[in-house]
Amino acid sequence: MWSSRLIAGAVLVTLGIGWLLQTAGVVHFDSNVIAPLALIGIGVVLVVGAPHGLHVPFLVAGIILTAVLAGDSGIHHHPRVIKEHASSAQRPHSAAEIHPYRLGVGNLVVDLTSLPLNGETYHVSARVGTGSLDVVVPTGQSVRVSAHSGVGNLNIFGQHSAGAGTNDTVNVNYPNRTRFVLTLRVGAGSIRVVHRASAMMST
Repeated sequence: MWSSRLIAGAVLVTLGIGWLLQTAGVVHFDSNVIAPLALIGIGVVLVVGAPHGLHVPFLVAGIILTAVLAGDSGIHHHPRVIKEHASSAQRPHSAAEIHPYRLGVGNLVVDLTSLPLNGETYHVSARVGTGSLDVVVPTGQSVRVSAHSGVGNLNIFGQHSAGAGTNDTVNVNYPNRTRFVLTLRVGAGSIRVVHRASAMMST
C-alpha cells in the first residue's frame, strides 16, 4: 500500500514540477505528453497496489485520462492541424479554407459566420483533447450537429447535457438554405454551438 502511494506521489510531483517549469518558460516540451505520462504512472500504481486491493480513485483517474487521450487521438494525422497549447480562433472565409480543426489542450473557437451563404453544404470537423470547443454558425441556415464529449458537457443551441460519454445530435432544417454539417469531439471539457448573424450577404 505504501509503495503504491509513494509511486503515485512521485508521479504527481514530477508532473507538477515539469508543468511549472513549462509555464515559467524555463523548459519547453510537448504538452501532449503530460496525459500519457500520467496514465502510465497510474497504471504502475494499480499494478504495484494490486495485492492490496483495487484503488478506485486511481482507476477513475485512469478512465478519465483514457477518454482525454481518445479525444486527442488523430491530432498528428493532418498537416494543417492546430498543435499549440493555447486558445485558438479559426474563421474560414471559403470552403477551401475549411479543414479538420484540432487542438490538444486549450480553447478552440470556430467561427463560420464569414462563409458565403450560397446554398452549398459545408462539412466541418473539430476536435479538442482537453478544454473547450465553441462553434458559431450563421442564424437562419440549416445545421446538423453531431457532438461527443468523453467527460464534460454539451450545449447545442441551448440544449444542455453532461456526464461521461455524452452524445448529442441536433438537426435544424430550412429549405433552400446553406447547410452546415458539424462533427465535434472533445476528450474532456465542453462543446458549445451557438447562432450569430452572418457577416456575409445571402446570394
